[in-house]
Amino acid sequence: MSKTAKWFLGTMIAILIIISVSMFVNWYTNTPYAASVAAISAGLLSFAACVIVSDQDAKSWLSDSANIRAAIAISILIEYLVLVGMSAFFASAAKDTPPVTQTLLTSFTTVVGIVVVFYFGTSAYVQAQQTRAQLALQSGEHKPDKP
Repeated sequence: MSKTAKWFLGTMIAILIIISVSMFVNWYTNTPYAASVAAISAGLLSFAACVIVSDQDAKSWLSDSANIRAAIAISILIEYLVLVGMSAFFASAAKDTPPVTQTLLTSFTTVVGIVVVFYFGTSAYVQAQQTRAQLALQSGEHKPDKP
């Protein structure tokens, strides 16, 4: 098993354990504080795992903007899935869902949509610029970009 697969699997198991324990504590104490800790932990753990996995050549993960974009997109997507799953499957009834939770999910859905579009749009732009630069070098017509 590769290093990436081990980190991914370990992170997902840790997130599931944290969510399971927090949902039990949430049910036992009848307070939403444990669920909020689980949601925050899921986002932080997924971001940390993405950073660790992207640091393959013992260089700083900040040196590659693609790694940063991927870590942010993956973390926000995992956080969104955790929030939606917790609100959909652990709420006792739709009428028990507070209005702030509904507003949070609506707003976070918009944020996830924007992040996903930005991630894929930026990745496509970077790939197009690299292809353009390679073609210019091959044809011998290297023209610097104007600011």
